[in-house]
Amino acid sequence: MTSCDINQNDRVLCASSEVQKTGDSFLLFFDVRERNYLGCYWECHSDDITHVRFHPTNPDLFASASVDGLINVFDISKLTEDDAMQYCFNVETAVDSINWHADPTGRDLVSCVTTTNDLHLYDVESQDSVALFDRAQITKSLRRTSAIDCNVVGTHNYGNGSFFVLAGSNFNRGKNCLRTLRYDNKTLLPDRSFGGNKQIVRASVYNEKDQYLIATGECGLITLWKCRTDGSEQTGVNGASKSLKQKLHVSHRAKPY
Repeated sequence: MTSCDINQNDRVLCASSEVQKTGDSFLLFFDVRERNYLGCYWECHSDDITHVRFHPTNPDLFASASVDGLINVFDISKLTEDDAMQYCFNVETAVDSINWHADPTGRDLVSCVTTTNDLHLYDVESQDSVALFDRAQITKSLRRTSAIDCNVVGTHNYGNGSFFVLAGSNFNRGKNCLRTLRYDNKTLLPDRSFGGNKQIVRASVYNEKDQYLIATGECGLITLWKCRTDGSEQTGVNGASKSLKQKLHVSHRAKPY
């Protein structure tokens, strides 16, 4: 299994798989409450499925992404896989992660981060490309100079119709470089800087309601930041709260064999 997500009403869980010896990749569906297997899709991707995400408000709508470069959007209320397939986007490069967003007009958008650290943004209904930011452009927005060290972690929603990109650097093992870029009208603007980061971040979660960012990465640390909204920073990059908690020492248990 490579990824999983639960829909908006907490009823259906979808899990994705790597490509099997038969050449098929599977999207498996389960009823969470009844603990029953509901079925699967297997004709939509031809390589490892890297990420699945349900729509934040529509429990029947979800998207999947794969190393084959495709992002597929499904309506799971349909009876067959062919009928469920609603939209397909060809990014033409391997996709690492995806997320749902909405613009100020309520239009559904899907963002994707590729394995080459580029960011693509698509209009779901029209299937048009809305914006594309390559690694060099993201590096410039981060106010860094080395594009080869740029590490794009993912995207998160602010909850007010806008979203941000979380990115850092692989230089010096990612220490003291973790920042967000706010998306605004097809541009990426410097937003926040998270001081005290001690690792190359590989995954993150953002709580829109309480404005917490949780990040983890290659050093095995789980770090939590409380984002500040008072705008007290005078610089162009707003600071995040310096108060953070993280597990500094990892105990190594004896192997059971």
